[in-house]
Amino acid sequence: MNPSVRTLGVACACAFVSIGIGHLAQPTAAAQAPAPAALTAFDPRLSPFDDDDVTDQTALLEDDADAGVDVDALVDPATASSPDYTDVSVTAPFDEYQRADAAWFRKHAQEDGIAAAETSDEPLPVETPDAGDAVSLLGAGEPASLLAADAAPYPDCIQQPVPAQRSASRGFNTLQLFEFSEADLNTAIKQMVASGATVHRLTVYWAHVQPKGPGEWNEDAWNRYHEIYDKLKACGFQVILNPMGSPDWARITQRQNGNPRAFPSDKWLGYWNLFARELATRFDADSFEIWNEENSIEFWDPTPSHHPPSATAWTNLFCRAASEIRSVRKTAQVGVGGLAVNSQGGKNKIPAGLFLQRAYMAGMKRCSDSFVGYHPYMINAYCINGPNPPMQETDAMAQFRRIRYWMGKYKQGALDVWNTEWGF
Repeated sequence: MNPSVRTLGVACACAFVSIGIGHLAQPTAAAQAPAPAALTAFDPRLSPFDDDDVTDQTALLEDDADAGVDVDALVDPATASSPDYTDVSVTAPFDEYQRADAAWFRKHAQEDGIAAAETSDEPLPVETPDAGDAVSLLGAGEPASLLAADAAPYPDCIQQPVPAQRSASRGFNTLQLFEFSEADLNTAIKQMVASGATVHRLTVYWAHVQPKGPGEWNEDAWNRYHEIYDKLKACGFQVILNPMGSPDWARITQRQNGNPRAFPSDKWLGYWNLFARELATRFDADSFEIWNEENSIEFWDPTPSHHPPSATAWTNLFCRAASEIRSVRKTAQVGVGGLAVNSQGGKNKIPAGLFLQRAYMAGMKRCSDSFVGYHPYMINAYCINGPNPPMQETDAMAQFRRIRYWMGKYKQGALDVWNTEWGF
């Protein structure tokens, strides 16, 4: 039986409409590790990234080959080494430009028998899941606490019965609830309940809860997130927490523009660990999705520096967060942040399938055992570029097949794909 495809989002006519939206241990300074004899694109011994010195990874690979290093072995995640992501003092590896040359990826993919899957227009040799194989996100066998609210609902919250099993779970992805007035928040939640939705994805920005520096949490922001979370849980929602971004103080000066979506600079990575741990400590959620559309520059580095998305850098963030969350919540589902379709490609918008492939090649499999998030928007196919093609021929479905292909290639085909945003 094929893995399920789990859907969370809002389908709209030619538009995306999404409603809105402990303790603090201080990491110690990390000593600079000595440079290894031969640097490789995926070697965690790489020294921390110097923001003023862009490393030429292609040249490093060539040097490796000249030195007799088996670069082919780097493709196999089973042979790659991994840093200790639970050690908050670890600052390496985090090379914001650690993206091997696309031709190098393609060459080794072909040698692995993948037959230029990411560059060919030929259909991928992968079976598309049948609609009948989809199962409920909150179906039979799930903990009872997910099927009904444990706490009494807040006033005027009319809960809808949650069916024991259904083909897909409907939900809302929100952020603006954080900024809503109390009346608007209550109205929005009541409307979501009335729609039959049972899942809610709530983005939690690191910049909101720790805006001033590493030694102080913003309790007002934490309390606001908790108010939203508690009301959603009281109305029977399963809440997926979506940590992402960084505060200005966790970036180099030229990247400090107030945008909460940008990735942190390497010297502050230990505090990303602490943020993830604090989130898991404060909230009893059982589902976490790390980052949002990390394969698009708008959600990776919307700062004057405009660093293109990096699967390797994101994998580091993902593994750190997953390790911290599971240290607090042993059974939590920690999934890949929802990937944008990005079928046209380019360095600033990496196609979903290609980005996932690169993340696997960077060692993501060691930290990933829950789900892969995906955002199969079909705006171009159904609203801009008519006539409408069959659903299975859209760019969104083409990238979905590539996602499933790479999951299978890295022996994670049994995991689910969660569509945590979508629309027409």
